[in-house]
Order: sequence, then C-alpha cells, then structure tokens
Amino acid sequence: MLINRYEEIKKCSRNAYALRLYGQLDYLLQLNNVNKGKFDPLLLRALKEIINFYNKEKTFTNAFVKKIESSLMSLQSEAQKYTVICIGHAHIDVNWQWGIDETVNITASTFETMLYLMDNYKDFTFMQSQGYLYVLMAKYRPDLIKRIKKYVKEGRWEVTASTYVENDNNMIDMLSSNLQFKYSKRRVAEIFDISDSALDLDFEPDTFGHHRYRPEILVNNDIKYVYHCRGSFTTSIYQFVAPSGKEVLVFREPNWYLGFIEHDSFTYVPAFCSENGTNFALKVYGVGDHGGGCTVRDLNRLYDMQKWPLMPHIKFGTLHDFFKEIEKVPNIKKIDYEQNCVFTGCYSSVYEIKKQNAMVESNLKKAMLWCALDDKHKYSFDEAFHAYLPTHFHDTITGSNVKSAIDF
Repeated sequence: MLINRYEEIKKCSRNAYALRLYGQLDYLLQLNNVNKGKFDPLLLRALKEIINFYNKEKTFTNAFVKKIESSLMSLQSEAQKYTVICIGHAHIDVNWQWGIDETVNITASTFETMLYLMDNYKDFTFMQSQGYLYVLMAKYRPDLIKRIKKYVKEGRWEVTASTYVENDNNMIDMLSSNLQFKYSKRRVAEIFDISDSALDLDFEPDTFGHHRYRPEILVNNDIKYVYHCRGSFTTSIYQFVAPSGKEVLVFREPNWYLGFIEHDSFTYVPAFCSENGTNFALKVYGVGDHGGGCTVRDLNRLYDMQKWPLMPHIKFGTLHDFFKEIEKVPNIKKIDYEQNCVFTGCYSSVYEIKKQNAMVESNLKKAMLWCALDDKHKYSFDEAFHAYLPTHFHDTITGSNVKSAIDF
C-alpha cells in the first residue's frame, strides 16, 4: 500500500526537490531489493514520512528532502559502493529517413554542439563512431576536425570508429567486413594523427544482429571490445566466442543507447552490478538517430546528481574506462552462438539493394586480385571504398530506409 501511494505521488508532484527525492529513494529501493529487504525498516519509515508530508502539503520542499536524506544517511556507504561511468554519444544514422546531404548537416551541427559543451564543461566526455562521418567532416568542415583533435589528445573525445559505418554484420561478405575495419582505421588514424591500434573497440549499438563468426573477424582486425544493444538478451557482459576459439569481450547495453539524463537514470545500477559481479555500471546518454547528442540540461543534471548523497558515484569517463573495469570481473560468461537477430524481414526484403551489393562485392574482389598481380603499377581503391562501404550501413543494405536515402 505504501509503495502504491508513493507511485501515485510521483505522478503528481514533479518539482526539482521532488525529483531529487524520487531519484534517491528509487535507487535505494532497488538497492534494498538486491540486499533482500535488509533496509526495509528505514525505507518504510521514510515512505510514511513522504506520504504524510505530501498529503498535508501537496508538494515537497528543499528542507523536507534534506530531512529525508538525513534520516537515510546510514545507507550512504552502501549506496556509494557502486560507480557509474557516464559518456555522451550522438547516434547518427548515415541514411535512414534522409539522404547523404542531410547526414553531412547532421554531423556538422552535432559536432559543433559537442565541441561547445567540451569548451564549457571541463569534465564532459563524448564518443563518436563511424569513420565515414570523420572523413566527411575532414572534407567539408576541417575546422571542426582541428578542434576535435585537441580533445582526442586530452582523452575526452573518444573515437570509437573502428568501422567505416555501423554496418550490418549479416548481409556482407568477409572481404567487406575486413574492409570496414581496415579502411576506417587507416583513414581515422590519418585524420587524428593516432595509431590505428588505438581503434580497438567495435561500437555497434543499432546493428540488427551478430553472427557466430563475428568474433573471428573482430580478433583478426585487432578488436578487443564490443558494445552493442540489439541481439542477445541473455546477459550484459560476456565473452563472444567464435568456432575457432577466438573471443572478444562484449557489453550489451541493458537499457538503451539514446536518451536524456533523468532523475531515475541510475535505478538500474544495483541490479546490473549484482547480476554481473561488478561495482561499475555504464550510462550512455545523448539524443540520436538524427544526431544531436548531449545537452546542457544533461550535464547540469549530472553535476547536480553528483551532489545527491544517496546515489552511486557518478563520474565522466570513456568506454575504454568501463571495459578496463569489467575485464576484472571473474568468470565472465562465454557465449558461442550467434546473437541474432531483430527485424528479420529486413534480411529478405528490398532485394535490389542486396543484389547490387553482391555484384559490387564480386567485382571489387576481381579488381583487387588483378591489380595485386600487377607489380609494375600501384593502384588505390580509396575512392571505391569511400563510395561502397557506406552502403553497408545497417539501415541501408537491409532496406529499412526511405528510397531517397540510397542515393549516395
């Protein structure tokens, strides 16, 4: 009954003090669940006080919220046992409901906004995938690339662009899969004056599935870590093992890879950490699909929540920071079967796109083979790669985009 009334109140009172109260109490309730009700007496008393105060005042005040926080301070050490690494992101669909001209505009405006935030919020960290986007900006907005370089060197702008686009893993052949890595790594390393060995993370949040031989391709391209959202729903941390025995460390996003920072963004942390045997969790946030990224509101809220006493430690960081922590988890589950798949109709529809891709794959192989046999001349396929590899984007080759989006 107390919980039911509390849930009703949460729908009614939504001022800043109320959200601070809910964010902490909801987190503590989840903490209590993983501790099998150990903190029931304290939390039940707090719930009664909250309900009685609201029934009388119909709102919450700063003084009351601090009073509740004070009454629960004995739980602070337990609450702060966990750490959440927060990193900003802007999912940019290369072409989904728009064409490439719009993609250039989306990328430029997103990068400008993220750079503004980096200039003004000294702890803010951000990541961006897809080498293609960086190549486009190097061509159309080199001024942005110059500014990004500064933050790449500082470790605040994390380049997660080991592939040219966030490609579909199931529809392309081995040559295309390897080219996604090799061409992207080379171009991105050139743009940012970094070693291609630093691009050891495959960031594929929206890809529709992951076949059984994917770890083999990843390891052969010096990939150590994988982040994905769609696919397996069995566990969030696992070693993905190929038939050959080669394996990579994988994190499957348990929430979603898009979204704002809200007062209840960290309620999942106790259950996640308990289930996975770690004290670290990850929060990827930022507007996406059509770009956008993080907002001033997100960052101000994170800075505010860092001061809430009954929350996990909230820190800005990178995906590599998180993977370094989960590498320490003992007895990580091994999965040796495919992580497939969602939107299965995409693999059999829009036949023309798939047919044309197969034709290009076949002709590209022949051209590369014949040129390799000619030891008198040097040939560059860069122009072909730049035109061809973006068609592997997960909304393009699957045909889950508008018709105008396929015109590169």
